[in-house]
Amino acid sequence: MTLTFGIYKDHDLSDPIIPDSYIQWLASRGKYYKPDNRFEPSWKVPFDTWIAARLEMKRRGYRSIGSRFEKEL
Repeated sequence: MTLTFGIYKDHDLSDPIIPDSYIQWLASRGKYYKPDNRFEPSWKVPFDTWIAARLEMKRRGYRSIGSRFEKEL
């Protein structure tokens, strides 16, 4: 899947230039909050990107533990 937003726009999720931490943020359905209201997100990672990022984390050797990821040994 090709990203359509952010610093890695137009890069495929499997591109090694994208760090694991960024994909982990995508896989956790990251949010940006409005500056004046920390309880109301102004933007969330799209659902299809979220699913693709979770699959990419698994491909990179991480296992899902709830909403976080842990590197498999």
